[in-house]
Amino acid sequence: MAISRNLFPALLICAIFACNSNTQKTTFDSKKWSKRDSMGYVFRDTMLKDLVGQRKIKGLTRDELIALLGKPENYNGRDKQLFYPIIQHYTPPVRAKWFIVQLDVDNKVDEFQIVDSNNIKDR
Repeated sequence: MAISRNLFPALLICAIFACNSNTQKTTFDSKKWSKRDSMGYVFRDTMLKDLVGQRKIKGLTRDELIALLGKPENYNGRDKQLFYPIIQHYTPPVRAKWFIVQLDVDNKVDEFQIVDSNNIKDR
């Protein structure tokens, strides 16, 4: 019986931490999207699903996209790609996740993709 009593609080604590993990979804907000601390962007990973699922990104002009998301971390003008970091962990476990936007010849969003180092298989 003593094991059961000690196990319940431990399970409860685990459940609370699981609910507060980065798997939570947050409604997209431009101000929160830009919020950064010493570890990186605070809310981007939790807002990404709402951003791509609920917002009309395709067809936005480059200026409209920048008004929504802020200046990209990296811009490849030749390939018309804008890069927004979502997660950047350079200490083990190393992980990088990027939101990459492709512009067409008229500087409108043609397509976008999410690149996550966790989903890249070793070659």
